[in-house]
Amino acid sequence: MPRSRREPPASFSDNWPDRACSDPAAEKVRLFVLRLRAAMGGASLRKTVAEVDLDYSILSDYLSGKTWPASRAVAVLEVALDQALWPPHVSREFATHEEPGQSVEG
Repeated sequence: MPRSRREPPASFSDNWPDRACSDPAAEKVRLFVLRLRAAMGGASLRKTVAEVDLDYSILSDYLSGKTWPASRAVAVLEVALDQALWPPHVSREFATHEEPGQSVEG
């Protein structure tokens, strides 16, 4: 029996990545994306890709919430950008969680 296709993380938010997700796992990815954007510091996607060992399309898909990040890609990004990007545990009460400097509407 074939595996069912997973919905992309962005499908769990009505305004990716600026609004909280209805799924706790997707919310964790959303927080990762917010941290990644902050670590990029306003640099273009192309400039960031030049600094890391990832394809443009992979990084673009992560930022837009089209795909779930692979653990190797998260590790590569953290090493290249010298920052922890994966967020700490998001409790089941994730809807009220806010990243520093980010306003989250539930």
